[in-house]
Amino acid sequence: MSLKETAALLAESRKIVNQSKEDDSYVLLNMILQVVTTMDNRMQKIEKGVNKIDELKNIITSIVARIGDLEKTVHDIKLKNSEMESNIEGISNVFDEVNNINKEYKTKIQNLSSKFNQLENSTKSEIGKLRVENEKVQKLESNILDLQCRSMKNNLIFSGLAYNKDENCQAKLRNFIYEELQIEHHIEFGNVHRFGKIGMNRAKPIVAHETKTDDIDIIDLPGYEFKMKNRKKVSRNRSGGITLGYKLELANKIKFLPTDSQFVLWFKVSSDLLDIDDDIVFGIVYIPPEYTNYSSQDAYSQLENEYIIFSNNYKYVSLLGDFNGRTEDDDDFVIIHNDKHIHVDNLTDFIENKVYMLEELNIPKKRKSLDRVKNGYGKRLLDLCKGNNLFIVNGRIGDDRQYGKLTCRNSSIVDYCISSVELLKYFTNFHVLDFCTLYSDVHSPLQITLGSTKQARCCKQSVFNYWNRYM
Repeated sequence: MSLKETAALLAESRKIVNQSKEDDSYVLLNMILQVVTTMDNRMQKIEKGVNKIDELKNIITSIVARIGDLEKTVHDIKLKNSEMESNIEGISNVFDEVNNINKEYKTKIQNLSSKFNQLENSTKSEIGKLRVENEKVQKLESNILDLQCRSMKNNLIFSGLAYNKDENCQAKLRNFIYEELQIEHHIEFGNVHRFGKIGMNRAKPIVAHETKTDDIDIIDLPGYEFKMKNRKKVSRNRSGGITLGYKLELANKIKFLPTDSQFVLWFKVSSDLLDIDDDIVFGIVYIPPEYTNYSSQDAYSQLENEYIIFSNNYKYVSLLGDFNGRTEDDDDFVIIHNDKHIHVDNLTDFIENKVYMLEELNIPKKRKSLDRVKNGYGKRLLDLCKGNNLFIVNGRIGDDRQYGKLTCRNSSIVDYCISSVELLKYFTNFHVLDFCTLYSDVHSPLQITLGSTKQARCCKQSVFNYWNRYM
C-alpha cells in the first residue's frame, strides 16, 4: 500500500469515526488494524533496508581501503617501472657496447682463423717433409746398424782386465782364457788391443779380432762336443759358418743331419729326452745381411726346401738363429675367407694356417714386437711362415709373451725362433737373455725351454740356448 492510499484510508477512517455509531465501531477498529498492520510491515522493510545500507557501507569502506592499497601498489609499480626503464636503457647501452666489441672480436677471429688455416696448411706440409726425412733417418739408422754389425762381426770385447804398463794384451787375454775360462785350446787372434773409455777395474776394455774356422779346425772344450758347418771347407781365407755345441752326456741324444745349404745346420734331438712321440728337428740358421758380399737371393729358398724335406718326415721341426729379417709385428699366417677373393697367380702357393691351434694352446694370435721396421728379408721370413704353417715364437710365449724384446744392438729383432704348430705345445718358455760380449758381437742370446708331462711321470724339461757367435 502506497502513502497516498494510506492517507486516503486515514481520511476515510476519520470520516467514519465522526459519523459512526456504536454499530460501526467494529468496522472502524478493523480498518485501524489494517492501517497499523500495513505500517508495521513498512517499518520492517525500512529496518531491513537500513541493515543493508550498513552492510553496503562496510563493503564500500573495505573497497575504499583496497583502492588505497591498490593506489599505493600502482605507485610502487610506477617507481619500479621507472627504475626498470632506466636499467633497460643502461642494459641497452651495455648491449650496444658488447655488440661493437663482438664485431671487433669477430673481425679479429676471422683474421686469426685465416692465419690458422695458413699455419695448418704450412704445418701439414712441414709434417709431410718431416715424415719423409724421418723415413730417411730410419733407413740411415738401419744402414748404420748394419755397417756397425759388419764392422764388429769378428770382434770379442773383454772388460775388467787390469791394466799394466808395457803389457802384452794378447798374452794377458790368452792367460785369462786359460786360467779363468779354463779353455786350453789355442785360439788364433788377429789384432788385440785396448780401446774406448776407462771402465771396470779402472781399465779400458780389450778388443780381440777373432779368426774364423774351416773344416780342418777343431774346437776343443772339455765336456763338450761341437759340430760345424763352415762356408768354406778348406781355405787360406777362412769365412766362418755355424757351430752346434752340446754336452758330451747328450751326445747319444743328438744327431747331426748333414745337408747342402750353408745357411742352416740341422740336427735332431731324440724323443727320449722329453719322452714324446717323435724326434725334434732343429735348424740353426744364419742368413747374411742383405746387400753384402755374403748375401744370397737363394738363401730363403734353400732354407724352405730343406725345411719341407724334414717336415715331411718329422712332425716337430723348429728353426732358430739370425735371419737378418725385420718383420715388425706383421702377421705370420694367412686366413682365407670364403667371402673374399685373393688375386694371386697360383692359389696353391697359399695354405690356410692352423691359427685355431694357437687359441687351443692359449697362445696369442697377434705377437708382440718392439721392432717397428720391416725389411726385404723380413717379408721373405713371413712368407716362409705363411707357406709352411710355421709360427714365430718371439713375442708369443713365456717371458717374451708381453714384450717381443729386441735381439740386436737393442734396436732391432733379427734373431728368431720359429716352430711348426705341432711343436708349440711343448714350449714352456722363450727368453731373450741380456747381451754379453763374451758370446756375441751385437746379438742377445735366445733361450728356449721345452717340456713334456705324462701321467704317472714327472715333468721332463730341456733348455736350449742359442748364441749368435759365428766362428
